[in-house]
Amino acid sequence: MEKKLGYGLLACGLGVIYASAVMAWKMFYGGMQPPQVFSGGAPLAITLPSGMAFSLPPQAMHSADLSLGFLLMFFLAGVGGRVGSLGVQLINGGRREEAKASAKENSGR
Repeated sequence: MEKKLGYGLLACGLGVIYASAVMAWKMFYGGMQPPQVFSGGAPLAITLPSGMAFSLPPQAMHSADLSLGFLLMFFLAGVGGRVGSLGVQLINGGRREEAKASAKENSGR
């Protein structure tokens, strides 16, 4: 049962890594829009302590959205790696227990 769960977790982890890589690829080449967090509404205006005010261009907001999207994709890839690692540990866990049992049998002779 542990091996089946391990293989399932490994497949799930690899699937998450693959999906995040495809989404990052599409965002980078323009096939998919990044999450619109910063460039949603009015332009961002910054007022300096001297009283001078200026607004950031829309390209800066798009760059911030793109950066946040890539950060999200790298986070998802890390989560996929952890899930896959847990699956590998479950798969190898049965082998370790079998090796320990056979070592005990051999040492008892």
